[in-house]
Amino acid sequence: MNMSNQELSDTLEDVINNTKIFDIHTHLFPSAFKSHSLSGFINLLNYHYLIAELLTNANISAEKFYSLDDVNKAKLIWEELFQNRTPISEACKGVLTVLQKLDINYNNKTFEELKNEYENKSLTDEKILKLSNVSSLVMTNNPFDIDEWNLYKDNDWDRNIFQSSLRLDDLIINNSQATEVAKNQTKINQKQDDIIINYLDSCFLISNPVYAAISANSDNFKEILNDPLWKLILSWLNKKNIPLSLMLGVKRAVNSSFGLAGDGIGDINLKELSKLCNSFPENKFLVTCLSLNDQHELTVLARKHPNLK
Repeated sequence: MNMSNQELSDTLEDVINNTKIFDIHTHLFPSAFKSHSLSGFINLLNYHYLIAELLTNANISAEKFYSLDDVNKAKLIWEELFQNRTPISEACKGVLTVLQKLDINYNNKTFEELKNEYENKSLTDEKILKLSNVSSLVMTNNPFDIDEWNLYKDNDWDRNIFQSSLRLDDLIINNSQATEVAKNQTKINQKQDDIIINYLDSCFLISNPVYAAISANSDNFKEILNDPLWKLILSWLNKKNIPLSLMLGVKRAVNSSFGLAGDGIGDINLKELSKLCNSFPENKFLVTCLSLNDQHELTVLARKHPNLK
């Protein structure tokens, strides 16, 4: 059957809008995680992309901004980025898309009016996921943050919807502290490498992760390729059939005064990624680069390494 361009366009739009989404990388927790689960208009505005945009455009210091409570932070962001300026950034457009999806008309309304209207929606996890057309998602779970990891003792949430990952950045950022956490949790007195692997075993049984993940730059790659511990971790991931997700090109604290909003883009040598794929051909790697400059080379590498996606 031949279709007109308009019919084809309508069909494609219908398929895209009605296909359920499996979101494989989020920083979301179910509401059962309580203080670790952030939701609502205030948290929507106090997003680190919007904070960075505010601090580079408005006449306010990071010190002054972070001295405010969450409500006044959000109010300042709304007034400066959405009322005093045209909200054209991706982060701003995301907020407006959410309001539009919730049938909240934001034109000529004060921050307080929008806040009250948003809160009156009484949104549950189920309502939000249905509106977003998301069937399930993968959380970002840090097994070396014990306050967070202890939340797994609470079974009052749907693990088919909120699936898990293992964020292993602490093994790069602060290896000794991560090892101490693992030692305290496993209650065993072995060498460091065995302690980490034993702890990851216990975390696997508790969370059944979809993948393990790290953010890395060129210096981190050298460690991953040469450190005996990481060779053991990669072997463990292979045995568990868990991919390693790599977000490459992270530069922490480009502006440390911005806090979490101060991270930027760092150097990455994708030849090291190719070496990693060759050195561990049985492992699967899920990779994205922060810099658009690296995307073409990454795409080419994904056509040369069957274990790279």
